[in-house]
Amino acid sequence: TITYTIFYRNVSGGNQPQAKIFDTIPSGVTYVSNSATNVDGRAATFTFSSNILDATLPNPYRNGDSTRFTFKVRVNTGTSGSINNKAVLYDGSTFLGETNTTSSTSTNPPVLTFTKSVDISSAAPGATLTYTINYSNGSGAGTSTNTTILDTLPSTVTYVSGSATGGGAFNET
Repeated sequence: TITYTIFYRNVSGGNQPQAKIFDTIPSGVTYVSNSATNVDGRAATFTFSSNILDATLPNPYRNGDSTRFTFKVRVNTGTSGSINNKAVLYDGSTFLGETNTTSSTSTNPPVLTFTKSVDISSAAPGATLTYTINYSNGSGAGTSTNTTILDTLPSTVTYVSGSATGGGAFNET
């Protein structure tokens, strides 16, 4: 998650009617719903539509008024490199300026692989089968945390109590 902070102070020498700040959410990230929050200064009102955050400033926005607000975006899976975010300020329909922020993200997801094998391809009733599950995280891949491997046994076999090894456990549910 990236938190952006936007600060604006009116130093124009006059009032700004209908002042708005628009922030088009960049590709590679998703706006976190309802995350826009006033921090200090005059409070803005927020709407989000068509991938644009609209911060409407109080009307009139007087000379010397300032506002600071934050909002969050979630980095999408597979996004890496730089994320460029731009906010623009309008006074009614007049463009007043823009700001550009670059955030770097390093997403290095885990690349997990699994294989399952059985030691006997055709077994008579009462024979003991040994299933082996091998798993790995690819070379150079990111860390995998809280990973669980779930293997449902076929309905035609019965688990041999205590036979799970290598950190495995049996759960009858």
